[in-house]
Amino acid sequence: GAVNLHPTHLPAYRGPNPMRSFYDGYPTLGATMHWIADDFDTGRVLSQHTAPLPHPVTPQNIIAAWRPLMGQAFYEGVARAVAGEAGVVQDEAQASYAAPFSAAEHWLDLTEPADVVQRKFTALHMAHAGSAKVNLNGKGAGVEQLEVTRQASVVAPGAIIEQHETTCLVQTADGQVRLTLKAL
Repeated sequence: GAVNLHPTHLPAYRGPNPMRSFYDGYPTLGATMHWIADDFDTGRVLSQHTAPLPHPVTPQNIIAAWRPLMGQAFYEGVARAVAGEAGVVQDEAQASYAAPFSAAEHWLDLTEPADVVQRKFTALHMAHAGSAKVNLNGKGAGVEQLEVTRQASVVAPGAIIEQHETTCLVQTADGQVRLTLKAL
């Protein structure tokens, strides 16, 4: 047989888009080594390791948390596969599918809380760098970088606080985000 290393806590987020787990705010990062089965990511689990979703959810923090989980699941799972272990059947009641991001999901809602905007940007950026978009005063722009700031402001969520040629500061529901932009 063949094995696969899947970067989620299976059976949650089976499928081609493991970044969907933190886009959705799933509280756990995971890595699962499993036997290949007829259906996508449904094989018996050989090894699984998890950690809490890091805060803040940035690409650097995700990679730092995922790297050891992936290594542990890989080495443990390969050893079990070589030893001929059957693995543990996945609980179908806990299964979910990690679908690719829809066109609408690539547009960040800057009226949401800053941490939500950040984790969605991180997921989009890690899946397809440069694919996150925002609507600023009726004009679309791509987002290359996003930084959360905790400055206080009295403007409405979604309002632009300051704007320059390639950056802008925008009020969210509970803070601000500084965006580095590119033309669409």
